[in-house]
Order: sequence, then C-alpha cells, then structure tokens
Amino acid sequence: MKALVFSTVLMLAIIMFLQTDLFAQGCVQCRMGPSSNLEGGGNVARGINSGILYLILIPYLLIMSIVGYVFRKQLSERWNIIKNHFGHKAIQN
Repeated sequence: MKALVFSTVLMLAIIMFLQTDLFAQGCVQCRMGPSSNLEGGGNVARGINSGILYLILIPYLLIMSIVGYVFRKQLSERWNIIKNHFGHKAIQN
C-alpha cells in the first residue's frame, strides 16, 4: 500500500515538474485587458484578483468544514471511550 501511494505521488510530481509550460498558458485578453487598464489608472485587475480569491475561498471553506466536522466527531468518540473506560467520577476529580 505504501509503495502504491509513493509511486502515485512520485508520478504526479514528475508530471507537474516536466509540464511547466502548460501551466504558463493563458488567455491573451484576460491578461492584456486588466494590465492595460491598470496602466491607464483603472482598477479592473484588482477586481479580477479579488474575484479569483473569492472563488478559491469557497471550496477551501467547504473542505475545512467537512474536515473539522469529522475531526470533532472522532474526538468526541474518543473522549466517550476514555470517559467510559475510567469512569465519569475519575475524570471530574
């Protein structure tokens, strides 16, 4: 199992580092429009950057809330196991 995980991570790392040119591609209008507006004194580029950060924020919040829920559930279960093992009075003292 460890070998499978290691080989998968290694393969993904190799693919990511060898294909750097693909990550540099972008729409010319999306790149030139905000930059020319910013040079002219506008603030379109700042708005686009804020929009991108907003779009990135939502999935991270969803993932973190799911992870937090699972963590709290496991912590609660482990606390109940400890409480039942030692007895309720032993933990209060």
